[in-house]
Amino acid sequence: MVQKNNRFFYSPKKYENSIKKQKKLSTFLNKEKILTVHHRRPIPLDGSRQSWNLSYIPEDIHKAWTIIMGNMNAEQICNHINIYFKPKKVTVICHFINGIPCKKTGICGTKNIDKIYYAWNILFKKYPHFIDKINIINNRLLDPSYHLYIKE
Repeated sequence: MVQKNNRFFYSPKKYENSIKKQKKLSTFLNKEKILTVHHRRPIPLDGSRQSWNLSYIPEDIHKAWTIIMGNMNAEQICNHINIYFKPKKVTVICHFINGIPCKKTGICGTKNIDKIYYAWNILFKKYPHFIDKINIINNRLLDPSYHLYIKE
């Protein structure tokens, strides 16, 4: 792995292994589903097609995430979670951790409350605990330059 401009780039061999690993994990999470490429930082927000910005996730999960979050940046996603999904007495906080900060803003996928909650249930029906949902978001869906934390 080589570091350039605070980003890590894989050699072609390591890149292939990383893709295989992600595909295995996605298969483990959701067997026999079509995998799609998810840009963790959306392309309109200066996201990249580099391996650090890609996740392979099941198509239904990708559609559900897009319905809720559209192409919002990490801070907008954090605010959206705080408005619609967080339990009482808990706040979700977004921190920049490395790389290049996202200066652009995006738009949410839908404002229809019923669609938002339906999509959230598709995303996280297997995960009853809020912390598990945040971990999935951090590890598979959110811009890798940011991390969500739960504050009680």
